[in-house]
Amino acid sequence: MMRLHKKIGGCLLGVCVVQFSLAQEPPKVPTPVSAARRPVCPNMQAVIASALYPPEAIKLGINDGEVHVAFVISTNNEVREITIRSSTNAVFEPLALTMVAHLKCEKYGSADQPVVWPIHFKLED
Repeated sequence: MMRLHKKIGGCLLGVCVVQFSLAQEPPKVPTPVSAARRPVCPNMQAVIASALYPPEAIKLGINDGEVHVAFVISTNNEVREITIRSSTNAVFEPLALTMVAHLKCEKYGSADQPVVWPIHFKLED
């Protein structure tokens, strides 16, 4: 599971800049496969680093949540069919969808690859 730990770097006009530190596992394929066959998304850390903790979550006092995002890595390495599989709070869903939409992943094999990415958001003091 990916865990996003954030520290607020400051707020301006209601938008808070958040830094992420990361303890992660790569996105998982929903069917049982070996760890060596998990998808590789080389820009994952850059996507995480560019994300801002949702200002609405801060306003509502929501300090953590989790979203499971399902998507497909197509045979030409496009990330498509992005959907929310589950979520602890809808406030995190737009950010999770945006993060996945910006992933550049490398598929394996000759068929489309379904993936579920659990993203855990946590705002640290």
